[in-house]
Amino acid sequence: MKKLLLQILGAALCVSTLTATAPEASAFKPSHFTAISALSTGHWVKIRVDHEGLYEITYDQLRQWGFANPESVSVYGFGGTMLTHGSFYDTDPDDLTPTVCFHTDKAVRFYGVGAMRWLPESYREINLEQNIYSNYGYYFVSDVKLEVGEDKVELRESSGKRATAVSAVYGFTEDVENPVKAGGFFLGKPYGANEYHTFKIPVTGFAADCIDPVFTINARYAANFGITGVASAEYDSTKLLSVSRTAYDVPSLTTSSDRNFYLSTYKESFSSLASDGSLPDTVFTFKFGAEERIQHQVNYLADDYLTFSYPQTAFKRDGEATILYFVCSEQWQNFVVNNCDDKTLIYDVTYASPRLKSYTTKYDSDAHTLTGCFDRTINNITYPWHARMLVVNPTTDAVSVPEYVGVVANQNIHGDAVPDLLIITTDELYEAAQELAEAHRAEGLRVNVYTQQQVFNEYTSGTPDIAAYRRVVKMFYDRDSTRMKYLLLYGRGIWDNRQIIEKTNNEVLLAYENPSTIFAGSLSQAYVGDGVLGVMADNAYLEKLHSFEAEVAVGRIPADNLQMARDANAKIINYMNSKVPFINFTRGVFVSDDGDGYTHLNQTEHLIKRIQAGYPAVTGIRVHNDIFPWTGKDAKTARTVLSDALIKGVGLFCYVGHGTPDGFTGEKLWTRSFATSLNIKYPPLVHLSTCDSYAFDHRDNGIAEAMFFKKDGGSIGIIGACRAVYMQMNQFLALNLAEVYGKARYGTTVGDLYRLAYNQTKKKYYNDDYVTLNTSCYNLLGDPAVRLPFPMDTENTPKIERFNDVNVSNYEPGVSERTRNEACEIVPGHKFTIEGGINGGTGFDGTANVTVYQSPRTVTTLVQNPQDRLTPKDVTIEQDVLAETVGTCLDGHAAVDVTVPQPMTVGEFNRIVLTLTDSNQPSTGVAAVYDVAYIDDNADEVLPDYAHAPQIKQMYLNDNTSTQDIVVGKNFVLHATVRAASGFNVSSDLGAATRLTMDHNKSYHDVLYNIKPTDDPAVFELTYPMNDVSDGRHVLTLDVADNTGARASMDLAFTVMSSQVSMSITMDNTSSIIRQDCTFDATSENTSVTGPYRLIICDAMGNTVYNKSVSLPYTWDLKDKDDAYVSDGQYTARILAGDSDSAPYGSTNTITFTVLRRK
Repeated sequence: MKKLLLQILGAALCVSTLTATAPEASAFKPSHFTAISALSTGHWVKIRVDHEGLYEITYDQLRQWGFANPESVSVYGFGGTMLTHGSFYDTDPDDLTPTVCFHTDKAVRFYGVGAMRWLPESYREINLEQNIYSNYGYYFVSDVKLEVGEDKVELRESSGKRATAVSAVYGFTEDVENPVKAGGFFLGKPYGANEYHTFKIPVTGFAADCIDPVFTINARYAANFGITGVASAEYDSTKLLSVSRTAYDVPSLTTSSDRNFYLSTYKESFSSLASDGSLPDTVFTFKFGAEERIQHQVNYLADDYLTFSYPQTAFKRDGEATILYFVCSEQWQNFVVNNCDDKTLIYDVTYASPRLKSYTTKYDSDAHTLTGCFDRTINNITYPWHARMLVVNPTTDAVSVPEYVGVVANQNIHGDAVPDLLIITTDELYEAAQELAEAHRAEGLRVNVYTQQQVFNEYTSGTPDIAAYRRVVKMFYDRDSTRMKYLLLYGRGIWDNRQIIEKTNNEVLLAYENPSTIFAGSLSQAYVGDGVLGVMADNAYLEKLHSFEAEVAVGRIPADNLQMARDANAKIINYMNSKVPFINFTRGVFVSDDGDGYTHLNQTEHLIKRIQAGYPAVTGIRVHNDIFPWTGKDAKTARTVLSDALIKGVGLFCYVGHGTPDGFTGEKLWTRSFATSLNIKYPPLVHLSTCDSYAFDHRDNGIAEAMFFKKDGGSIGIIGACRAVYMQMNQFLALNLAEVYGKARYGTTVGDLYRLAYNQTKKKYYNDDYVTLNTSCYNLLGDPAVRLPFPMDTENTPKIERFNDVNVSNYEPGVSERTRNEACEIVPGHKFTIEGGINGGTGFDGTANVTVYQSPRTVTTLVQNPQDRLTPKDVTIEQDVLAETVGTCLDGHAAVDVTVPQPMTVGEFNRIVLTLTDSNQPSTGVAAVYDVAYIDDNADEVLPDYAHAPQIKQMYLNDNTSTQDIVVGKNFVLHATVRAASGFNVSSDLGAATRLTMDHNKSYHDVLYNIKPTDDPAVFELTYPMNDVSDGRHVLTLDVADNTGARASMDLAFTVMSSQVSMSITMDNTSSIIRQDCTFDATSENTSVTGPYRLIICDAMGNTVYNKSVSLPYTWDLKDKDDAYVSDGQYTARILAGDSDSAPYGSTNTITFTVLRRK
């Protein structure tokens, strides 16, 4: 059975000619927001109500709540009344506002509004205002006396026609279903074929003498293409009305196939039966339901709400606070309310307001009527369209009891300084949010952190409402728009904000589910959009909010619990502290799906061109699924190329194509499993131009979330779609992101990129709802205030100025014609010098990287065009690294000697990129490209200039220059010195890679970032911190390559003991000279030291000559591990307790002795 909600509303039906005028947008005044919140001092208790009406709190109850003088208590707030989600109006309330409140001799009474109320928009159209974020309306009780402003409408008696009729409205609504699991609308139980619901409507006090004595049925219902809805009304077995409407009648801009249903309304009216228009008190039968379903259709019909209204003489119900609705076309027109007494009061409760509004009335004791007058024109055309009046006797009307919520601690968001970053979180995650805030404060940002309950308290009367989020941001933004830049929603949100269907065990943040009725039935258009919370325009309105630009960048970290939040913090803070190398910016990886002709491939190619138009030195690594072979339905080769690129380090990772929450492409090119198994030192920014990658409100742990919460990899931020999105419209946001990325400079954050790309799309396509809705489906997963590696902002364009002795500074990549420069020949095995940088770079000192790429190669693939024919498609690949070396940058300039090995292919030209990184700011620098040098076709027989392979001169841990079998803790630093006359190849590309591995199975790909040049151009140093290495014996292997392709390697054995007991080694020789044998033993004050033991003996160079498990005491016969006598000379010995290959727990000191064997 439906829930029946009856409210008596009023409509004075007057004859008048009305002129239509559009409501003007009203901007917030600078003084709209108070400087100090009412909650900053005093004792406050929060309560809640579940329906509209009069409520009472007894003095005894107030005393139990901590109020010593309940007679001084007042009630504040506006309950469940929703504030506008589009425009900002200066008439909207701020902070805590007064509500209608009275004191009796034993209690305080107040007018409360629950989460829903009926709002007539005209005398024939009744709408339901449902707070889509809360099931209750909240209020505050306090003994703090706030200044209560009240506007009293004085009575001006008029001889004209008085408003005496109101509309009686019976409303029916039930929230049990949401077919698309999106948007803010819930429906009743769906109707079956030929199923009807019948409602009995009592009709009393019919106002037959009004100008328009009709009965009106309003219904808002959801139906899909194949269903027919039927409504009928009967009186005394006579059918008054029969209406049939199909879903095809719905006027809407959407006919897309993803639409589950259309949410539509219809309104029908009919007259009374009597010839004189009169109607005695009676009962109408009202039916609503579905006709027989059409075959071969998936049919659906459910109602959102139904209303039945008719004109009724205005009167106050006996013993009940009554809501009346009036329409008036003349200012100061009088209205009359019957059945009143001299204690009856009338208030205007049309909408939430900073001030109370009451009417001065005249009481007629004979007729028991109250007469008042309207202070403005109130009708269905002139804003604000309607007036709702509360008619109440403060002492005798029936009351309900509110529910106690709890004591509210003092707070004052209104008094806080304007932040750079505002974080809204839950009570559970507050500690973690503060941890992240501290990391940003250390970078110089001002960060304010609030729980959402604190925000609700000051901005939406304590009632959950997404408008509170926007309003706190709006307050700070209006105070200082140059500072308020970022909003981080720190916590999960779900599509069912009221948790009618989807339940959670912990508090979650709100999610902006598109509340527009136009788009309610379409999953892709009923988007969840964090981005719209950053729209600060005063004149933004609900139905077009998706088309407005955002002034504040909004991101979300959808952590479900405290551990997830802390893990995300650790990743973000590590990224912020690790100084991501600027060179990563110069590489981006671009993945496209196969199918759909070559649309995805072409769109991806356009992204690369758009970035390079802004910064030509960025190299696009192409991973087109069309050009790599598959194994069955597994895109293994393409996935390997993508993995290698991510390991080496890229600034941007873009995907264009089909997808699901689990991954990309039908060939499993990238899935949650692959993404979470790949470790990356510097995770990139990711843009996923595909469907459903980030439906955070559905809690499906999509690939975007899997990548973001991946501890050692994934992404630092993801722009992904929350819904099904469309190929042709996805490209607009993607192209704008590429353009913004190419033009970005140091200091640009994840949120800046997202907001600027979002805004460029919204600005260009403001009038195209398809594009702007599609764009609004894309949200930012991550911290919007995290800075990314970008070029330094310099007036001078970085250039490669000289190739050997040839001046090439006039060449402009992307502008000059790309034609081979015959004077810039590269000969494999022979050194050439690249010189370049920026003018005015004084003090810019650091590292110079030179990357030489293989010649471009063309790959031809067959793709299916829109006519289902296979068409050849050529793709140019210019991403394979031939050689990469490092040099020194001084004052923004560098001259680096480069040698390249034999190329795999010889083509028209070779791309050279010079990257300069400031050692003081490793995440910024400059990069230049010269792409018209070339390798001679006949150069394959030329001998190299260098006869020697590279040499690893030193390799040791911490400051211990012993090269083998030392003992260290779990955190230590590896040092190495390498001599490479032809230049040290720091590329990580297959075949040319310099590699560091541990125990021959774990690779450290990021070792390349820690290789620095020295004053000697042929000598390079490696300093590499290693953390949390497990206890036991390990072997590090460094395998290096120079630029001719020659290699060298070295092993370093050591033992890790994270904690150890103290031990001492002894030897039986009274002298330190051993001639025949020697007995070693170990002692310890710790009685738990019981072995096993291992004796380790090293020569003077640190090389291990003996390493064996022994029983103590142990006599060594001067033989090495190969059972040969050791040479005479100096040696060291120490003993380990425990199995050194797994978990040693003790080590002795080192003892030095000399071997001098007898002849």
